[in-house]
Amino acid sequence: MGRRQRQWRVSHTRTGRLQWYGAGLVVALVLASTLAWPATEPKHGGVLNATLSEPPPSFSIHEEATVASVWPMMPCYNNLVLFDPLKKQESVNTIIGELAEKWAWQDAGKTLVFHLRRGVKWHDGQPFSSKDAKHTFDVVREAPEASGKLRVNPRKLWYENVVYIEAPDPDTMIFRLKRPQPSLLLMLASGYSPVYPAHVPPAELRTKCVGTGPFKLKEHRPGEYVELAKNPDYMIKGRPYLDGIRYVIIRERGTRYSAIQAGRQDIAYPLEIAKTIAESVKQAVPSMVL
Repeated sequence: MGRRQRQWRVSHTRTGRLQWYGAGLVVALVLASTLAWPATEPKHGGVLNATLSEPPPSFSIHEEATVASVWPMMPCYNNLVLFDPLKKQESVNTIIGELAEKWAWQDAGKTLVFHLRRGVKWHDGQPFSSKDAKHTFDVVREAPEASGKLRVNPRKLWYENVVYIEAPDPDTMIFRLKRPQPSLLLMLASGYSPVYPAHVPPAELRTKCVGTGPFKLKEHRPGEYVELAKNPDYMIKGRPYLDGIRYVIIRERGTRYSAIQAGRQDIAYPLEIAKTIAESVKQAVPSMVL
């Protein structure tokens, strides 16, 4: 694939769902054309080549604490809410809905009510409902009534202020809190807060993905790559624009950036770019930007 095609391919990822991992300021090394919003109707097609510095410990985001799992697996899932990936800095004012269409605080900030999208399906065709959202966060907070258990649970403390979770109907989910906690909404917008299916045991999600997200797991070769393919039944009509994402595992940092300079990879691994690396790559390939 030629340089122009690679540049076009990357430039359209932001309009799909680029923010695939947790809260925080993201710095990435990409081709210059990624900064330009397409002036014409977006085109479909192409595969984004991304890098991984190590194999994912597992595919279960809720059981892991590093970007090595979130980076490749977040495109498989949706959150209730998400930080707007088109905003440069994340805050309570940049939160947008994903599986939730709208939400509201009630009871002086001790109740958070979500109204969910209708017609959403899991990758296996099962319908999504508030039962799934309740199941997910009951499992993470290790509620007595939880219908599953995580092997490890790095974010249980995020939900220690939650008294219980209700799903009064298929389209409504309610968090009941001990005391007001505005930060709960921010944590739910993190890339570490995907919604899991209630009909799939959490243990199975360590090696496969059954999500509602824009991409499905296509192939995984341990130690080599993780490949995702477009979800044709995604809840947003016409999305995603990309046909797929391919995460190639390149352990040595210098080799990763050589691959980017040579055009074999389209985007750098997140959170590892130092000033010296950026300057070196920029000198080798002037079209690169930070």
